Amino acid sequence: MNASIRKYLVLFLGFFFVQSFLLGANNIERLEIVREKIRSWIQLEQAAAKSESDWKGRKILMQDEIALLVEDNKKLRIQISEATDYLSRSRKERGSLARNRELLFDSLRSLAPKIRNLELRCAQMLPWIPTPLYEQIMPQVTRLQSLQNERIPIDQIGERFMGVLSIMKDVDRFNNTVSLHQQLISVDGATSRVYSVIYLGLGAAYFIDESRQNAGFGVVDSEGWKYHKRNGLIQEVSKFIEIYQGIDPADFVRLPYQLSTIEESLRYED
Repeated sequence: MNASIRKYLVLFLGFFFVQSFLLGANNIERLEIVREKIRSWIQLEQAAAKSESDWKGRKILMQDEIALLVEDNKKLRIQISEATDYLSRSRKERGSLARNRELLFDSLRSLAPKIRNLELRCAQMLPWIPTPLYEQIMPQVTRLQSLQNERIPIDQIGERFMGVLSIMKDVDRFNNTVSLHQQLISVDGATSRVYSVIYLGLGAAYFIDESRQNAGFGVVDSEGWKYHKRNGLIQEVSKFIEIYQGIDPADFVRLPYQLSTIEESLRYED
């Protein structure tokens, strides 16, 4: 309620107060009625003012919501436009992707026989692999042997290539190192016994027993590794192993190497 209304109400009430005082008690009831009406009118005005205030608050909130909806609508239109552009580009690129996919499959199909050839070559190499290395690559070898005469599906090219690559890496690592193993071998066809066997890669092997009473060398032929007793090598093989183990300092040892045939190795006397 504003100030002017309050002013008139005060004057109005003052007027009726004076009138009731001058007219006597008979008009008190009428004055009370007027007062009640004025009180009701004031309450009505207050309620109306509160409703107007609430409406203004709701109006501000609605305006804010409308502004947010307008902004969201703009963003949505932008997103729809971007999505439309993306779909348009996707349709254009789909043909190119399909062509590239076909080229990729052609390349993979051309690799399949090459990888299969590598698998066959690895299989042919297995007899030349000494027992310690064979045990190391046994899982890959077992899988390779299970795939004999089997074509390579396109979806297995990567897996098959990694299998061959794993075998070749292990073989190459063994071939480029000197390694010592406790190994069960048969010497000149006799009953197998455990010897200390030291390999120079895949080129040659030398062995000696624990008692240092028997020694010899190993060579590989088309059937695999063959081990031959040559006790004349006991001192040199024993020294070689002790150098390898760090017991003796580095030194030259005289051992046969690059023996192409068993007959050639027979030049070393007992």
